Amino acid sequence: MAEAYIDVAIRRQALLERLKSGQVRDFVASFRDVEALIRSAFGSLEDDIGEATTSEVNALIRQLRDDQGTIFRAAVQSHLREGVKIAALTHSQELLDLAATVDLRGTKLDKFTSKALFAKVIKRPLTTEGHLLKPWLDDWSTKEVNRVSGIVRTGHAQGKTNKELIRELVGTRANRFKDGALEISRRNAETVVRTSVQHVASSARQETWEANRDVVDRYQFVATLDGKTSKPCRTLDGQKFDFGKGPIPPIHPRCRSTTIPVLAQEFDFLSKGRTRSSETGPVDAENGYYDWLKDQPPGVQDTILGEKRGKLFRDGGMSPKRFRDLQFDRNFEPLTLEEMRELEPEAFAKAFPDIYGDGGTSTVTTVGLAPWDTRRGQLRKLVGDGDEAGLREALKLPTSARGTLNVDTVMPAAEETFGVAKAYLEEHLPPDRLEAIARGVKTVLRRKGSRAVYKASKLELVTSGNHSTTIHELAHALEYQLPGWSKRSLDFLDKRAGSQPIKRLSVLTGNRRYRRTEWAWEDEWKSRGGNHYMGKDYRRTSTLGRVSYPDAKATELITMGIERLRKSPLEFAQRDPEYFEWLVQTLQHFGG
Repeated sequence: MAEAYIDVAIRRQALLERLKSGQVRDFVASFRDVEALIRSAFGSLEDDIGEATTSEVNALIRQLRDDQGTIFRAAVQSHLREGVKIAALTHSQELLDLAATVDLRGTKLDKFTSKALFAKVIKRPLTTEGHLLKPWLDDWSTKEVNRVSGIVRTGHAQGKTNKELIRELVGTRANRFKDGALEISRRNAETVVRTSVQHVASSARQETWEANRDVVDRYQFVATLDGKTSKPCRTLDGQKFDFGKGPIPPIHPRCRSTTIPVLAQEFDFLSKGRTRSSETGPVDAENGYYDWLKDQPPGVQDTILGEKRGKLFRDGGMSPKRFRDLQFDRNFEPLTLEEMRELEPEAFAKAFPDIYGDGGTSTVTTVGLAPWDTRRGQLRKLVGDGDEAGLREALKLPTSARGTLNVDTVMPAAEETFGVAKAYLEEHLPPDRLEAIARGVKTVLRRKGSRAVYKASKLELVTSGNHSTTIHELAHALEYQLPGWSKRSLDFLDKRAGSQPIKRLSVLTGNRRYRRTEWAWEDEWKSRGGNHYMGKDYRRTSTLGRVSYPDAKATELITMGIERLRKSPLEFAQRDPEYFEWLVQTLQHFGG
């Protein structure tokens, strides 16, 4: 009896992970040449970079860019040549696996030459980015070259010595050279290589099946059954798609999922009793990720899903399939807990009877904190006692309930400022809020200009040491990533605005730097210790054709409020208690 195809596919994926590691080792070897290039370039300078003229710095940067470009182009070309072999190997494996596991009844399988196959593979866009493979690799190369150029320019402007700049770029021996900018580039290179190898293998697999549509009808998404599997992959696990109608791995950087063929009815054979491998031993081959997870201990479920989703998964009375379907909308975009509650109110009422039993409130209890009504009384007592230190401590999450804010790339020039902001947010925001920020902020860098900006998944800082502004801009991501928060903020803004007329910010503040398209509600923001910017309304801005933020759904209530909270929570609570309590409830208790 032929071995189950799913076990063959999982074993193939395990071998592919080892192949990825080898490809990473070969690719990152190019950074030894980059490091030598940097040391040589600065070693040949007669004076320190901080004393060089602008023309000399520009000439140095041009040379570095040209030489780095040559090194990275060679690495990319070599990687693509390996890709031809990986695609051909995957193609051969799939043909062999089909022949070994399926009674083809004499049907001849169509084959590709390696050249023809790879020509098709490189025309398939990556699911992660939507880019074609070669331009995507070239874009990575350009970004890494720009990283070095930017650090050199900054070092010149700041009057650094050559030794200081080499340390910033290469790192220090004491830290095993893990603290330099090139280490960030190496990590990015590893992600790019692992993702591209997965793309080549998955695309070759798809091309093989599509060329044999008389045998293979559709394909099935297969995730790795362990605690490291991403939310998108575990949600897609077991789902079947027509060719060209569904996602194929990699669906995110470093994706480990694979696919298997769904045979045409003529060739399908009974597979009852088949098993598939998992972290905890063999399971039924028909089981999806959430079927496997249902049999795991509560602690494992909570670690993977988070405590709120874990409790809903256990106690909400939904089947694993229904829970899986609620993780994404029809466009494979993640659903928030609040959006899930709107679709399955009864499940939430069962899982959280003390919170959602009446079907009305969307307030949740953050792990480690008392329910909001109790906690509000505790905070009010500290405010009444004038206990600033006690209030600051009470606003922090218990250490056991804290998470980590992980951002893909932080430029060295922004690390100190970002680090302080990161530490504050980790002390005050529950893990799911930190995850939302991380989804919206992928890169943190320095920029020229007078104002810090959060846009298009980038946080651009103006000056180092401006921790309050950094926290402000990071907080903008919450409204974009959590639709329920945007609505809650706009509702509070409208409540405070009442029936008063909206005014231009330049008129309210007397500051002409505000554009004519920037409007705000006066209310009592300023008289209660804040400023007029808290009442800014981006919806009015959008009607004039000048949208400052996506969809004009942002406000400045969370961002400006968290700045006040950090500066003096006692003064904030005493002068504007309504705003203070709304903000704390939103940041730490709101379930949207």
